[in-house]
Amino acid sequence: MLIFKQINETDTKEIQSLIPLWFSYMRELYNEELDIQSESDEKLIEWLNERIKVQGQRDCIYFEGIYYDGLLAGFVFYAIDLGGIKGIIEPGLGYIMEMYVVPNLRRQKIGTTAFVHMKKVLSNDGAMELYLTPDIKSGVHFWKSIGFKDSGEVDPDNKAPIYTMAINAANKSK
Repeated sequence: MLIFKQINETDTKEIQSLIPLWFSYMRELYNEELDIQSESDEKLIEWLNERIKVQGQRDCIYFEGIYYDGLLAGFVFYAIDLGGIKGIIEPGLGYIMEMYVVPNLRRQKIGTTAFVHMKKVLSNDGAMELYLTPDIKSGVHFWKSIGFKDSGEVDPDNKAPIYTMAINAANKSK
């Protein structure tokens, strides 16, 4: 059974159990970037804490742990993007910023279930469309398999392609 639990900056126990997953995520995602590989643990923890802290600054932003049979199996970070990307993405879209499932639990529908959960929350928050910039090495196949399409646009900040998905009556309940 999967449970999604919002992690706040006061949840010391959850944050401590999240740190090893965060290290794995950062080093897996950025395994070829020397800047990340050589970053101190303290700096990586600072980046994690920044993400957790930002959700308390407004509604419609979420950093959640994914618990599978009571164990922390990953995390998701998503929001309603209030600013958009000028000339590319309009404000108000759902934005999936980060999702990670520990390697030994992949291919067990945890990622798909996490996506369905995020889509439902963002839809309830008013999003009619979702977007993300997938990890080119491992994420594109997953996101395409659940219906995201390459928009042909590139995020000017991270230089990654932007993938989008409309939320309509036919797929809101999925």
